[in-house]
Amino acid sequence: MADAKIVIGAKDETAAAFAAAKARLAGLGQAGAALNDKLVAIGAAVGGAFAAAGLKQFISGIAEGLDKLNDLSDATGSSVEKLSALEDTAARTGTSLDVVGTSLVKLNKAISDAKPGTDAEAALTAIGLSAQQLRDLDPADALVKVAQGLARFADDGNKARLTQELFGKSLREVAPLLKDLTEKGVGNATVTKEQTEAAEKFRQN
Repeated sequence: MADAKIVIGAKDETAAAFAAAKARLAGLGQAGAALNDKLVAIGAAVGGAFAAAGLKQFISGIAEGLDKLNDLSDATGSSVEKLSALEDTAARTGTSLDVVGTSLVKLNKAISDAKPGTDAEAALTAIGLSAQQLRDLDPADALVKVAQGLARFADDGNKARLTQELFGKSLREVAPLLKDLTEKGVGNATVTKEQTEAAEKFRQN
């Protein structure tokens, strides 16, 4: 009987945790609707398996991950939608989102600095691209174009040098990501800008 009381108590606390989280989302209007739906789905899946404290941490982790995409969008100029697709690709290839983010920042700088006679301009020319055509793209799409250009090279010293110049990363760090992007492109978005903004507000409340 004592065990039964513990289980019931855990379920009650779990329900309370979901109710509290959903209440905070309720004030966000339509922007929070998708996050609210995610909580409902999660709640149905986990039932009383999580204690309330663990569940709150789990929910906060989801919101933090979404909010991080929003911050990365601000830092790189890429859309949240494109970044969410890149995040999915990164996870599939064992590449951290931090590596994706710093690679995009470095690539943006290389494109910006690619004036005639510079190392950045020479690197882009070597892979059949120009800074101007890349500036007209979302940075995530520019990353795909560069990945496709680098794919024409063997995995040798020249490719390693170009990768370092354009991404500030070793070829070993980004090779799986670049290969996947070359073969499949950016892919489909898994998160929208509206959802990340809702997550930011959720964490602030």
